[in-house]
Amino acid sequence: ENFGPVISSTTLSINTLNELLNQTDGYIMFKIVSDDLMVLDNNRVSIHPIGYPVPEHSVFTMYSTSIVNELLSQEVVTEVSVEQRAEVMSITCGNLTLEAGLGCPPFCMANSE
Repeated sequence: ENFGPVISSTTLSINTLNELLNQTDGYIMFKIVSDDLMVLDNNRVSIHPIGYPVPEHSVFTMYSTSIVNELLSQEVVTEVSVEQRAEVMSITCGNLTLEAGLGCPPFCMANSE
């Protein structure tokens, strides 16, 4: 609540989030669109829902997969909350909240291969 009221919020099961983390390398990206959560891998390819077209300039919030895994390891819960505020997207797992994401673009860390 330090960053203002929640504009939109959704939940994701821990099992689903772990599956998504296993489908990306180093970074994972989130965005809530019309109350639905979209998740991209490190190359900005949609992994939830699979195959969803992603406009090139659509901004997603990017997190390090190691930081998200660390968050998940700190609490025993069955789901996480993803919340969008005016300036910040957060991922909450139990009593812990991750708010240190970067906007992609402009701060994209996709593989250059």
